[in-house]
Parts: sequence; C-alpha cells; structure tokens
Amino acid sequence: VRLCGNFGDPATSNATLPFVRFLRENFPQTSIRMNTNGGIRDSGWWYQLGRLLSTPEHLVSFSVDGLKETNHLYRRGVIWERVEANMRA
Repeated sequence: VRLCGNFGDPATSNATLPFVRFLRENFPQTSIRMNTNGGIRDSGWWYQLGRLLSTPEHLVSFSVDGLKETNHLYRRGVIWERVEANMRA
C-alpha cells in the first residue's frame, strides 16, 4: 500500500495512523510505503508511525524540498527544525 498525497501530504489526515494500524493488524503481510515532506505533525506522531512501520518491508520516504537555508522557499509555513525532529523520530 502506497500512501502518497497527490493533493496534500498523507500525514494531514487524521485517519493515517488508524489506517496503518488497521493494515498492520489485519494484513500483516502487506508492505506499507509513505511519502511525505515531514513538515506536519509533531515528533510524537512520527514516532508512533515509526513503531508501526519498524520492519524492513515498510518505508517512509521524507521528500524534503531543499535544505535548512532553502526549504522555506518551497514549503511555506514549514518549520525546518520540526522537519528534522520528525525525521529523527
């Protein structure tokens, strides 16, 4: 299952964590992959997602636009320090 927003980041949905939890509990053989820019939610949310997707068949790709000095040019309102904390979580 690939979670990749065409009109927004999959992390914006309040259903993302419950949906991933549902998939893991009911379809444990399913590989889950997610793309995000990492700018939304707090590190606690990302930690929970990481715990759900902690085995090698799952992947979260942080598709970050630019670096600390340029990210704000591409992602308005995104706080770089939050992106870094979310990736670490």
